[in-house]
Amino acid sequence: MRGYYLFPDIYGDEIIFVTEDDLWKYAKGIGQRLTSDFGVVLKPKFSPDGKWIAFTRLQQTDQGTTADVYVVPSEGGEPKRITYFGTPFTRVVGWTPDGRVLVYSDFKTPFPQWRELYAISLDGIYERLNLGPATALVYGDGGIVVLGRNTYDLPYWKRYKGGARGVLWISRDGGRTFEKFLDLPGNITSPMIVGGRVYFLSDHEGVGNLYSVDFSGRDMRRHTNFKDYYARNANSDGKRIVFQAAGEIWLYDPATERLEKLEIDLPLSRKAKMAKFVDPVKYLEYFALASGERIVLVSRGQAFVMPSWRGL
Repeated sequence: MRGYYLFPDIYGDEIIFVTEDDLWKYAKGIGQRLTSDFGVVLKPKFSPDGKWIAFTRLQQTDQGTTADVYVVPSEGGEPKRITYFGTPFTRVVGWTPDGRVLVYSDFKTPFPQWRELYAISLDGIYERLNLGPATALVYGDGGIVVLGRNTYDLPYWKRYKGGARGVLWISRDGGRTFEKFLDLPGNITSPMIVGGRVYFLSDHEGVGNLYSVDFSGRDMRRHTNFKDYYARNANSDGKRIVFQAAGEIWLYDPATERLEKLEIDLPLSRKAKMAKFVDPVKYLEYFALASGERIVLVSRGQAFVMPSWRGL
């Protein structure tokens, strides 16, 4: 069955993505479900050696939504929780070269809009990277490191050109010093380093598409030409790039400049259409006494009349 596919990442011939809130792996025409009813899964990322997948899990609690990071073997297995930040804005960014998970989070910041980068070991030991407010970090060869600030999913604020738009910074000395690298009249997100160029998504020309520049920030090239739907959530293994557009996964090969849409069919359960029990009080929209003995309620868009005493 066709699904709505989100947050793809690639490692060699394997692709991971999210559909129906679960994590899937797709390789050689076969889809494998890696999580099942595990809350809402976001932003999975392969480790540099392809052995692990890190992802964010959203949960609803009595205190509201919380987001924490888990890792799971790429061949499947039991997910392992590695953060206990307990904040709603923790997201996986990628991995460090030494095998730690990169995340941004509002953990221990004065405002929820203030997100900083952390590197977290598989044992849960975390280190704040002291790079200031940031949402992306990509490592390349020769000491090249690209840092992103405000690099959120483009539809979050389409065609925004204000002072909080996404920008990229670059370090040429392994992350010790940075300088502003790319600042366009529009948003920038999903920085990647492939073949001596920095690839990214931007909507500065109206619709989100894939672009690249050289390490000097010049020689900009546009690699896709979507007119109606944004290219979103791009990732790379250093060789090829995957991203989503209109609920489909696209694969781009910079070496050949070939772009193709992947035809993925999965044995999905269509759980969004399945009947479920909910607490009507949580969705209560309106109530009024119809008489001394009956009350009118509106919950989840439906009206109900019931006796005005407990037990029925």
